[in-house]
Amino acid sequence: LTDATTGEKLYSYEAVKTGAGHGQYSGEVEITTTKTDAGFELTDGERGGHRTYDLNQGSSGTGALVTDDDDTWGDGTAGDRQTAAVDAHYGAAKTWDFYKSALGRDGIRGDGQAAYSRVHYGKAYVNAFWDDSCFCMTYALP
Repeated sequence: LTDATTGEKLYSYEAVKTGAGHGQYSGEVEITTTKTDAGFELTDGERGGHRTYDLNQGSSGTGALVTDDDDTWGDGTAGDRQTAAVDAHYGAAKTWDFYKSALGRDGIRGDGQAAYSRVHYGKAYVNAFWDDSCFCMTYALP
């Protein structure tokens, strides 16, 4: 926070954190998360606000934003629901970084806005897909 009259810095804080992720496919990775009053959420404030949601085997809507108490996500196995979220969130970050470094673009559209990810889509669905209508990537990861 800055005093509008004097320009003096009054207060600052950093809400973007780096969590410890354990993905089934990515392995142990750092993921960018956001601290909240209740803990942490899979929101990447460094890459256009990318968010990762859990559809809980649904096939429509956004789902529930993935949250955690201690900023340690997943255990690397399909039995832990956060594991799929780690792989999706990490993959989205790497995609953003590719567009930035290889093409000089901020995000897929180049407008600084992130797509979002949804995990745990449907029942017995074994695939992933991009959906322009929600500007999101969806994974059926178990």
